Amino acid sequence: MKKILTYLLVLLMCAGAPVFAAELKFVQLSDTHYLQNGRNTSFKLIGESPRLLDEAIEQINAIDRLSFVMFTGDMIDLPRKNELLGFLSYAQKINAPHYYAIGNHDIGKTLSREEFVQLAGMPSDYYSFSPQKGFKVIVLDAVTPYDNGQVVGKLNKEQLAWLDEQIACAGRDVILIFMHHPVVEPFASADHKLLNADELDRVLSKYKNPVAVFSGHYHAAKITQKENVLYVSSPSLVTYPNAFRVVNVKTGFKNVTFDICIQETGLKNLQKTAKLFLLGSSVNLGEEKDLNGVYKIAR
Repeated sequence: MKKILTYLLVLLMCAGAPVFAAELKFVQLSDTHYLQNGRNTSFKLIGESPRLLDEAIEQINAIDRLSFVMFTGDMIDLPRKNELLGFLSYAQKINAPHYYAIGNHDIGKTLSREEFVQLAGMPSDYYSFSPQKGFKVIVLDAVTPYDNGQVVGKLNKEQLAWLDEQIACAGRDVILIFMHHPVVEPFASADHKLLNADELDRVLSKYKNPVAVFSGHYHAAKITQKENVLYVSSPSLVTYPNAFRVVNVKTGFKNVTFDICIQETGLKNLQKTAKLFLLGSSVNLGEEKDLNGVYKIAR
């Protein structure tokens, strides 16, 4: 009997299947729109962005066993070098490894994509890494050239081909994709959508890996599951509910479980102001399942 169990264990290991459960915890923080000496708008608490960011980082540093923090775009409100350096001075306070995906507010005529990547210490505008065994993180850049005045997104063919290769080489890893533009819109907006979302969806549908795609851009919460792919759109720190996501992923032999929670700002007076600004706050909040939920993907 002992020999049979040993043989089965070897078979599982050779097949690349995880024999023991693994756990990964991370934070997704989106659309911080940091601006020094900014003013609030009718939609965003830009003037309070430094305070909100500082308070969020304080909360993040209190989270145990955090693997990494991912900012999914629009870290700054205006594409200027001094604004990016100001944001980075706050981000350096984070006690965990932290990474960035580029958003449409982050680059422009006064701050190029190349300059942003260099100043932020990114390997490229799109890249991948493994935070621990059994997981692969892929960061994408769907921001279109800044001189066309659009905030829609599009992934070029080179990046889609690269993504295909990354997943093909990932074995049975759980795939975590981060990008600014959502694949599944939390609400319809022709001015903000990912123009070739269907092409990205086709790449992902080729594989059976558990996949979760995390995005921002719309300042709204929405979670949609399509078979083995989970699409997670997240709110903004400067727009009600002024929150970020804490995600705990657990892997097993048969399932991968995503425990997704919203963590709101502790600055309740600012959150109250933000809610008054946003008359259609229910659109940004979505349903309860879009804020907090446990989602399972079968292997």
